[in-house]
Amino acid sequence: MKIHRFFPTTALLALAVVALLTGCRSTSTETEAKKAEALTSDDRQAAERFAREKGEIMLKAMQGGDYDAFVSPLSAAAREKYGKEYFDQLHGQLGKVVAVEYVTSLSSPLFNNYIWKVRCERTGVGEEDKGKTIAFDLLFILSVGKLDAAYTVFGFRFF
Repeated sequence: MKIHRFFPTTALLALAVVALLTGCRSTSTETEAKKAEALTSDDRQAAERFAREKGEIMLKAMQGGDYDAFVSPLSAAAREKYGKEYFDQLHGQLGKVVAVEYVTSLSSPLFNNYIWKVRCERTGVGEEDKGKTIAFDLLFILSVGKLDAAYTVFGFRFF
């Protein structure tokens, strides 16, 4: 079997993506990560229901520009980390959220990452695209675990 030259590069890229998606989020605090309880197989179904509900709340809030609703599902520590200024900047960069599709989840012992595909549109401001509608897709990743016997949103990331 002939191995193509691009195989090592492709494999390294795939490993990097997996590491990014399953690794600890910079949005969760060290304190919460240390206190997180291991998820059992029974927990995983309930955690997914919880994550999907909270993810939908956050994405609708982003679409509507509602900061308070956006941070409401987050843990207290994560909520402290993301102020109104951060939200406004993120909302401006994303523009209008026009479509949301839940894709999958990735498991780890202490928390799961739940992933949505988010379609956004914004108006271009550069010389080449000024006034044009720019459409793009992102992944929205929500990290959910169990803390003090309750499911908790430890953090999120648009990627």
